Amino acid sequence: MEPYFSLLKGLGKRKRDTRNDSHHDRNLFSGGRSVRRRFAIDSDGEIKIKREPRNDEEEADWQDNDSEGADTIDRDEECRYSEAEEQFPDSPLYDERLFDIKQRLSDIAEEAEQILLQAECSTEDVELLRRQVKALRKLPEAEPKLIGLVGNAGRGKSSLLDTGESVTWVPMVYRRPFADQENRFAGRIEYLDLPDIGKLLFDATRDWHFYHIEKPAKLKADEEEELKRYADAALAIYRTVFCGTDDFSTEVKSAASLTRLCVSKASARQRTTELIKQAEAVMMQLRSDNHVDPGSIDTASKEELHHWLDRHTDPLTTIDVPSLWPFIKQVTIGVTGSRVLNSWTIADLPGLADLNPTRVNSALRTIDSCDHLWFFDQVGRMSSNNEISKYVSKYGRAFKGNLLVVGTRCAENVSVDLVSTYARRGIKIDGLEEYKEARAAAGHKLGGLKRAENNLAHHKGANVSHKSINIRRQIEEVNQTIQSLEDEWWTKVVQGRNEFITRELQRQCQTYLPKESPLKVFCVSNAHYEARKRGEREKKFTLPIEATGIPALRAHALRTAAPATFKRFTHFIDHEFAVFLGGLALWTGKSVGRGRAALVGVINQPREDILRQLQSTTQDIKDQCRRRITALLHDRQNVFTAAAQEVMDSTIEPATWATWNAFLRRRGNWSTLQIRDSWNELLSDEVRDELETNIWYPFMDYCHAQIEELQRQVSVTVESITKYLESEPAAVGLPMRTFKTALEAHIEGLSRLFSTAQDELERGLRAIILDVVNDGEDHYFAAAMKPAYDKCLGDYGRGVLRRWHKCFGIYLARSGQQSPFYIMAEAIERDVHGAVEICMSQLQSNVEEKLEKIAKDCKVMVNQQSNSAAERPLREAISTFLWKAIPKFEDVQAELAEIEEDYSGPYTKFKNAKGSRPSKSQSRELVLFS
Repeated sequence: MEPYFSLLKGLGKRKRDTRNDSHHDRNLFSGGRSVRRRFAIDSDGEIKIKREPRNDEEEADWQDNDSEGADTIDRDEECRYSEAEEQFPDSPLYDERLFDIKQRLSDIAEEAEQILLQAECSTEDVELLRRQVKALRKLPEAEPKLIGLVGNAGRGKSSLLDTGESVTWVPMVYRRPFADQENRFAGRIEYLDLPDIGKLLFDATRDWHFYHIEKPAKLKADEEEELKRYADAALAIYRTVFCGTDDFSTEVKSAASLTRLCVSKASARQRTTELIKQAEAVMMQLRSDNHVDPGSIDTASKEELHHWLDRHTDPLTTIDVPSLWPFIKQVTIGVTGSRVLNSWTIADLPGLADLNPTRVNSALRTIDSCDHLWFFDQVGRMSSNNEISKYVSKYGRAFKGNLLVVGTRCAENVSVDLVSTYARRGIKIDGLEEYKEARAAAGHKLGGLKRAENNLAHHKGANVSHKSINIRRQIEEVNQTIQSLEDEWWTKVVQGRNEFITRELQRQCQTYLPKESPLKVFCVSNAHYEARKRGEREKKFTLPIEATGIPALRAHALRTAAPATFKRFTHFIDHEFAVFLGGLALWTGKSVGRGRAALVGVINQPREDILRQLQSTTQDIKDQCRRRITALLHDRQNVFTAAAQEVMDSTIEPATWATWNAFLRRRGNWSTLQIRDSWNELLSDEVRDELETNIWYPFMDYCHAQIEELQRQVSVTVESITKYLESEPAAVGLPMRTFKTALEAHIEGLSRLFSTAQDELERGLRAIILDVVNDGEDHYFAAAMKPAYDKCLGDYGRGVLRRWHKCFGIYLARSGQQSPFYIMAEAIERDVHGAVEICMSQLQSNVEEKLEKIAKDCKVMVNQQSNSAAERPLREAISTFLWKAIPKFEDVQAELAEIEEDYSGPYTKFKNAKGSRPSKSQSRELVLFS
């Protein structure tokens, strides 16, 4: 019986080899260095072994070893690789001067905090300053972006993460540590909500019904096998969850119970409601009886985490006690000590060919919220099976080139025949004849040495023993020479194939990508990478560590995340830190004055203008959505209907009952050898093409331009505040220069608010277009066709195929507001309006909060100074502190600008070459998913 969540027939679960757990440190969870010798890659690409003894005693041991001869060195240990050798990418974020800057900022904040804490007064102003300086003590981190790993079973996603047993039927999300996480690893399980659970169970009963009750007498063997697979999967779900009840305690009883459910006279809604109640009861019972462990773990042990995952997510375990794994929506793993996971959240998604539509829909929803996508396939077939090009055609434009391809198993199935094949295609791999000659010479020499060794075996004596030792040493040297020849030659072949694959994929996919963003392809070998880390060899040859592709992929992840992280840091300095120091200066500079209270009202004059600008932009974008999207789709509705009817006549209507049955059960989201694309995609092809090619992206560009213009208007309006104040006679004598400096810091904060709003709106609109171009159970066209699917599914018996044809044809031909294309267009407009309103309302709230802070600074500046005796010493202390702190802070700003300039432009000037190499304390953080 196939597990319900298996992806492709014949691709089972990959078991972890526990025999190697003691010495095999996995990519995801590996820590720092644990070896004495490491590879270093020099500028010429040669691998050199670098010694790093841990202490003086070990240094003495190495000296002894060197004096005694190389044959006493452990060869495995000598060959091991550590991520600590890898350099950071060239980026201002990784410049070592940044660490000094952070320390100087920390010193400034710490001194300010000490002054405020030691003060004996606790006025409202002082308490506010204390809260502000406490917030400054923790340097900010950029919110991690989300990478989605996309690919069907067996493509190598989980192997790249190296998480132990494969759990590709469960979405696995890896992230930075949870807020309450105490150990290195923590796991959280999220279950489907009750309506989704009810739907999953109801669909399972349908699968059972179609095979065991409604199946026609005459079916093709492959069609019957497909129906049986789904029926068996349905039985497995019910037995797994409800085996604690008498109705599902055995397989025979479970089959009988499922049949009773199918023939029940209750409506679909009633049956679903009842199934939800039963599932909820089982979940409560299991948790109250502690039959299942809590849905979370916090542990320092990698093995304990793996065991917890297997216990909760393994569908191949024996059905003896109830389990909730069919109801799992997502597992989230928090990992401490990973630089990559501090910048990225990574979602390892089930394949989109999963048997479970609820889980596929969940994967599609995760893709909608991703910022980057990594597509996976095996190198040997990725340029010929069109799987990657199909992914890129769907997601390339929406993600604006923020995607890449990972080709796995790049060292498999390479042969000498590839050399001539690639030569004909313009990729020349030099050195074949030289390799053959050198290999033959080394083999000949090895054979002679082995014969000499065998001859010496028949003699005795001290001289013979010395010769034997010398021959063994020569044999080892020749074997190492042969290994080097094999490694060097086959690495060339592998790299030649990688180059060919990359070129072919870029040629196939560039149409769907921005011209300035060619497709990035990383060809990797997890097996050879792990062999290098363990100090072992693969059969035939072993790739050098750089040729495995893993370090390059890791560097790409760090490099891609660096700009946003660095930008967040500079914003922290130019806005939050500057606002705090400006506020301190205003507070200490307050002077007694009369008739200035009215000046506070001047600050509020621009606020009404800004709110009107926000509301006007929101309404304008919504109006343009109606004009640029909805109206155009309505105008071409007849064209879309005619194109769908043509597909209906030529492709869908001629299909057999079994094909109709399979597509109807999955609401059109299915494929067969005859009909490879989803019905929903086929029927909506014309409207999807119109939207994506001519309508959608110009509208997104319009939205982007509108928010940029709004940002400009708001910045100009806020900058005008100083002009309003300076024009008032009562403002004479106020510290306007200090206020203007603080205002500039606030404007920097406004700039970030608008950038965030741009990103959020773009993400929301991208999710909408992805729901248009991809098929999913609740995506736009599928949702518009739902009444037709439901009506067909509720009809069975003699002549049903003819009635299905009629039902579908009538529904597609509906005109006006009843047309599925009209319904689809209105749903798109509704969601666009929703995305715009959510984004703009959040922006308005954030802008109002910022204006309130500006008004508070103005109040601090113009209000009368209190006569609190306790505050006077504090003001004097802060004035003295600012006299030193502000020049230090300005120096920090200047040096930060200098660092940024050093890494900008076509020619970078690196003032500190060591800046890109990690220190020993940082080396552990370099591991890709550690």
